[in-house]
Amino acid sequence: MKQRKLLRALCLLLLFSLLTACGTAAEGEAGPTPTPVPTETPAPTPEPEPAAAVQPPEVPEYVRVLMEHMDDYPADTVVATVDGREATWDLYYYWLSDLLATYSAQRGALPEDFTTVINEDVTLEDLARAYADSYTTFYLTLANHAEELGVTLSEEDVASLAARWEQSCSAYGGEEAFQEVLRQSCVTRRTFNFFNSVSLLARNMLTTLYGEEGELVPQEEIVRYVEENELVRAKHILLLSQEDEEANAAVREQMESILAELRSLAGDREALEARFDELAAEYSEDPGLRTNPDGYTFGRGEMVQEFEDAAFALEDYDLSETTETSYGLHVLLRLPIDPDTVMDYDSSYQPYTLRDQVVSQLFSELTEQWATEAEVVTDEAFEDFSLQAMFYPESIGEAQGAEGETEDAAEESAETPQETEESADTPQEAAAA
Repeated sequence: MKQRKLLRALCLLLLFSLLTACGTAAEGEAGPTPTPVPTETPAPTPEPEPAAAVQPPEVPEYVRVLMEHMDDYPADTVVATVDGREATWDLYYYWLSDLLATYSAQRGALPEDFTTVINEDVTLEDLARAYADSYTTFYLTLANHAEELGVTLSEEDVASLAARWEQSCSAYGGEEAFQEVLRQSCVTRRTFNFFNSVSLLARNMLTTLYGEEGELVPQEEIVRYVEENELVRAKHILLLSQEDEEANAAVREQMESILAELRSLAGDREALEARFDELAAEYSEDPGLRTNPDGYTFGRGEMVQEFEDAAFALEDYDLSETTETSYGLHVLLRLPIDPDTVMDYDSSYQPYTLRDQVVSQLFSELTEQWATEAEVVTDEAFEDFSLQAMFYPESIGEAQGAEGETEDAAEESAETPQETEESADTPQEAAAA
């Protein structure tokens, strides 16, 4: 039960952090210190001129405190093992500090008490530990299973890692300056290299398991993904709404003419789709046509309701009636799901296909299974590890002192009746005397 609460609290915190960070960026205020850990495969970039060297940002006080505690243990101190692979302090502390930095950035300071309840009976200490445990386990299981699969780094990978380091040092004005930037994110050179190496290993594992282009993904997995996500694929021709009724009437007449021509080809699927594409290129006012020439593959709730209803009501190669939305008039042609149809574009505007999405889900499910099944053994020295004790040791002393006073008071209270009884004898003795 508590594990579910931890996960729910973690999700709520991360969602809040992301939303707040977006708002902060928009307002131009200082946000959390950027973490120089890449999430994509390192790629060569031109070496910047010395004048273009990146200036380290001003370091908030809470970041300074987090940096100081990096050295509470030697970097290579073993915190735990994951299926036999050592999780060292520098790796584990990075994930602790990552969550605490995100949490503190929204408030301008570290929390004053890690025993504060965040959600139901989950404390900030619980949350930070769960975050660090899960991410540390995730990365180490990736490394473990890459080894089991015989997946290694190529010579090109090794060279790209070295190049990434040199480029980063150059961009920040030298190795010493870049090391300081890493330290502000509580990253050592070893963890920097580890994260980059695992990123490349994960990419190589994807190729080994699913092929260069996902061609090794079984067809039944694609079918399962389509069914689970209720996906349909459709092309459409859009004529935008006009400002006056007369112009809109002309638009409707033009759309009816287009639809009539397409219906005349309904018996020939190849000719129908070819002519649909020609008419779309000539008349459609959809701004997304250029980037989605194969149509749109989507699920429930992703399109305006009228468009969604029309698409889901069709069978493959059926034409819709003229469909009106807030954008204008549409004619849809529903098509079979194509695993190689473009679903979206990544940050570098590279196409992301349905097959890519299936690969992503399969690998996510697999790595989650690996992490769930991993044997994690915490080192004895860290079994009683406490963030509260680490950041606020005086509070632990005060708590222990208060506990001791409470125990002393309880002992004194237990002794009082006896003393009272003894003192009660004295008047009687005096009376008898």
